[in-house]
Amino acid sequence: MKTLKHILLALSILAAVGCAKEELRPDVPTSDVPIFFKGNAESKSVFDSDNFQTAGNQITVYDKYENPDGWWTMYFDGLPATKINGETYWNYGEKKYWTKDGVHNFTAYTTKNATEGTGTSLSTLPVAVKYNSTDKSLTVPENGTWTLDLNNQFDFCYGSHTRDLNSNKNYGPVNLQMKHLFATICFRVYNQTIKDVDENNFINIDNFNLSGIDLTGSATINYDSDAEVKLKGDMSTDQLYVEPNAKPQYNEPEIIYKNKGTGSKRVGSDGCLLVWPQDIRNNPNAKVEMTYTKQTSHLEEIETRTYSDSFTDPEEFSAPSRWGTYKTWDDIYKYVIQKNNLEYTIRDDETGLRLEECIPVEKSYKKTTNSSLLNPKYLVTIKYTITYYGSTKIIDKPDIKPVSLPLYSKTGDAAQWNAGNKYIYNIYIKDNYISFALEVVPWEIDDVILEE
Repeated sequence: MKTLKHILLALSILAAVGCAKEELRPDVPTSDVPIFFKGNAESKSVFDSDNFQTAGNQITVYDKYENPDGWWTMYFDGLPATKINGETYWNYGEKKYWTKDGVHNFTAYTTKNATEGTGTSLSTLPVAVKYNSTDKSLTVPENGTWTLDLNNQFDFCYGSHTRDLNSNKNYGPVNLQMKHLFATICFRVYNQTIKDVDENNFINIDNFNLSGIDLTGSATINYDSDAEVKLKGDMSTDQLYVEPNAKPQYNEPEIIYKNKGTGSKRVGSDGCLLVWPQDIRNNPNAKVEMTYTKQTSHLEEIETRTYSDSFTDPEEFSAPSRWGTYKTWDDIYKYVIQKNNLEYTIRDDETGLRLEECIPVEKSYKKTTNSSLLNPKYLVTIKYTITYYGSTKIIDKPDIKPVSLPLYSKTGDAAQWNAGNKYIYNIYIKDNYISFALEVVPWEIDDVILEE
């Protein structure tokens, strides 16, 4: 019985000590310098063109304070700080003051969905975030996984900073260098085939699907280090399927995922998808599948006529034996149609028909009688056909083209999607072939500052 009492007494003492470590100690000596949150007005955006310092933005702050005597307490414990309109500071309510000594370990994060305000409170996040006071880490989400599809696009940024007041009584600004948890990817399709887009001449993007990538994952963010991401491994099949039904103008991008999805958490106006960081360099399942329709029309062909023309080569032309070096038959041909006022333009003929194109069919030359060895002259003869068209427009049969683009084989080492980067995939439709290019753009935000 006495032994049982001793055990219970020991447990009660341990429990008391454990509670004392985390409770606010009233005997902590503080300075008279309050802590405020402050940032630069030029800070870049978290997700889109909204400034990071926009009024109403919110960050959540933790500060594990470690006293020189060996105990610690949470000085800030998930405290929200909100940017106030017209103020340079982020307001968190009743002021807290710097301690005179000890070590402050600051951790903060902020979040934003694609279509609402930059900062949101915990209640609007699709998942809960857990702060572990023992090792000062963040777990995202607290339980389970987080899926980023077209209807659930949230940015998440985090940062940390250590202030050691034992070695340096520095009550100045505290820089929380914010980092992105996610990467972002964007797909743009260019029409480089049809210059004059109208109802009968266009490229239409019928459907588009990105598949074979991980949409679901979780992360552990250890203090003062990058996030450790764990992917669930269930590759997407059709979660990112859209039907743009868009007709891009010549050489202007069609942003595929712009405003796609439903609700306030859909993709933003920049068309960039937030994705978990992942390496798709050796992932043959990661691909884009797209179907587009090429629609053209032409004027009714009336007739084709053959003409011939001859001239003595002008002084700017050298001997034909040297034309292959810097003068070609194409140069001669251009000279002839310029001479006859036919250059590349549709003109009215005396018959009322319209000239559409000139095609040379025969070319020859011979030395003229007035040539000399020092100044040879040649008689150039060229035959060419001219096709005439009427005013009736004929609509061609639509040409529907399916395209499959494996991402890993097209982008090489750049296909390693790292947190904090934008990956812009440019797809060019030119005549009957597709070209594919990737731009990698650092996706930066500036510091958040805790300042006296």
